[in-house]
Amino acid sequence: MSYFSKFSLFLFATLFTLSCKKDDKQTEDPKQPVYEVAGVTSNWFKGDRRSNAAESKITYDKEGRIVLGPLGTGVISFEYYSDKITVKYSNPAPNTVTDYFTLDEKGRIKSLVRKALMPWDIAMKDYVIQGFEYNSDGFLSAIVEDGKKVEFTYSNGNLMSFNDKLKGDNGTTNFVYTDAVSQHLPLAVTVPIYHINSLHRTPTPINVPFAMAVLYNGGYYGRVSKNQVSEINTPLTSTSYRFIYTKDDNGHIVKMKETGDTSIDYMEHTFRYVEK
Repeated sequence: MSYFSKFSLFLFATLFTLSCKKDDKQTEDPKQPVYEVAGVTSNWFKGDRRSNAAESKITYDKEGRIVLGPLGTGVISFEYYSDKITVKYSNPAPNTVTDYFTLDEKGRIKSLVRKALMPWDIAMKDYVIQGFEYNSDGFLSAIVEDGKKVEFTYSNGNLMSFNDKLKGDNGTTNFVYTDAVSQHLPLAVTVPIYHINSLHRTPTPINVPFAMAVLYNGGYYGRVSKNQVSEINTPLTSTSYRFIYTKDDNGHIVKMKETGDTSIDYMEHTFRYVEK
C-alpha cells in the first residue's frame, strides 16, 4: 500500500507526563501537569506536491484511555474491562470486523480472536486466533498462531529485533535507538507490531494500525522499549524507516519526520497536546 493512501493510518494514542521548570524562589508544587495528545496531523511530501490532511482527533475516558478515534472516517471504538478489551472497526457493511482480546492477571493481552463478516460469509466467524507470550522481564517474547511464531529479542531494555514466521518466512526486522528516553509516540509506524508483515492480511481492517498503536503504547503488549527508536530495518524486503524528532522547550516531541518509502520523499507528523 503506498503512502498516498495510508498516510492517515499512522496514528496515535498515549499520555505523556512532563515536568515544568521551577523557579528556585517559588514553593515547589507537588503536582506535575499531565498532557495528552489531542490531535495529530500527518502529511506526505513529494517534490513540490504534498497532502493537506486535516487534524485527526481522539477521545479519552476519565482514566486516560482512548475510547474513540481517530474522529472522522474509519473510526475505531475501544471497550475496556478487567479481563478483556473489545475493539470495533467501523468498516462499510458487510465488512464487519471486531477484535476480542483477553487479558492476563497483569493486564497484558494473552489472546486475540478476530471475528469478521466478509461479503462471502453468511455469519460472523473466527478469522484470526493468536496467543501472546511474555518473558520474565515483562516484555512480549512471542506471538503464536497455528504452532508458528513471531519471536522478539531484547537487550538493555530495548527491542532489538523480531523474526516473523507466522505465515512463511518474512525475515528479521531490526531496531536502532537514540540515547533519549522514549516518549512512546502514538504512531503506528513507530510501534514494532505494525511492522510484522504477517499480521496485515484479510480480514485486517485498513484502520487497524491505530488500534495497534493504542494498545501497544498503553502497555497491553507488555513493557515498551526505554529509548526512542530512530531506525527500523527489514533486510529481506529492503524496507527501512528513519525518524527525526523535533522537541519543544520542555523536551516534548511536537513533530516527527519519517522517511522509508520510495513512493514519497517523506512524511511529517505534527502533535497537538492539551493539559489534562
